[in-house]
Amino acid sequence: MSTRTTGALPSLTIDGRKIVVRKAKTTPNLTAKTVLAEDPWDFVDLWMRQQGEDDARFYWGQAREFASAAEALTSISAPLPAYYSILNATKALLEVRSESYAFKHGIGGRTADDGRGLTAERVTLGPGGVLGGLRSVLGEAGPLERFNLKTLLYNLVWIHRAFVLTYTSVPELFIPLRDPRFVLLPHRRRVWLSADVSEKDASMARNSDLPAGWESCRQSRNRLVLRRKRRMKWPEDPDEKDLEKLLRYHRWIRKRVCYIRGPMRLWYFKRGVASKHQVDHSSMVITFAAMHRLSDLARYDPNTLQRYLEGQGNWLLNEFISIALNQFIDEIAAEITGMEFMIPGTRQ
Repeated sequence: MSTRTTGALPSLTIDGRKIVVRKAKTTPNLTAKTVLAEDPWDFVDLWMRQQGEDDARFYWGQAREFASAAEALTSISAPLPAYYSILNATKALLEVRSESYAFKHGIGGRTADDGRGLTAERVTLGPGGVLGGLRSVLGEAGPLERFNLKTLLYNLVWIHRAFVLTYTSVPELFIPLRDPRFVLLPHRRRVWLSADVSEKDASMARNSDLPAGWESCRQSRNRLVLRRKRRMKWPEDPDEKDLEKLLRYHRWIRKRVCYIRGPMRLWYFKRGVASKHQVDHSSMVITFAAMHRLSDLARYDPNTLQRYLEGQGNWLLNEFISIALNQFIDEIAAEITGMEFMIPGTRQ
């Protein structure tokens, strides 16, 4: 960790609004006000109606009905409608983006004979189908890939505490961040991402544990920041090309900076340890894949799913099944609209 100190820098502002990290990875509206709603279903439906996205509205409506069904079921049955909610919400995004895709799911899975527990549940991510379309929209398109269910769950920030309490030998993968924002060095007109790290998490922010292109440094005795090394030029009078560069810069940042849906903004940084267990995909792709495998078990092999729900990973799996759908819908609603969604009456 660097011991070099620097003074506090002003935040980048556009049209008088402080520019911070946004939930949408691909096309965020960096200056829009937050949408206050208990959930994003109605807002996204109205947004699609205004945009004339009739096919997307159809899939979004189906996703909502499947989500309602999943909420009424226990963990042994909920993964099946939850997965179809995720599938149809993804189709809605692909329709909005005019992304071509085959109607197959683009994913497969099986229970391997040479594994035990969650590592025996193998998932294959294909390059095509609905999942392939999602990967393409998110800039993660690639060849066929294979993972096991345990590895996928390790890479989800919103159940990571449950994971490391269940499997105590694995290192923590995510560093909590405070106020991730774009700062401006005025005299050189350079902008970069900077976020505060608490003292109790400082040991996880060693530069040796950070991926290439990131560093930590002290701005004062009691203030540690994690920041992006790459700087971008920012003129005094930015134009549309400058704004597009900022959006591209934001997309790169969101490959490592992720969030947990909740009553306040909870941001985390995915550090560079335990590389053989890291999955270089967004939480939406990972959630899609993990829920698909559990839905297959719920449909074709419920006895095995019941055994997992009663075994070592019982709390972890129940947390995933309970949280995954709301988190996914919050994320994909942001991708569809470019907006931020928060619960009314909470601090923004």
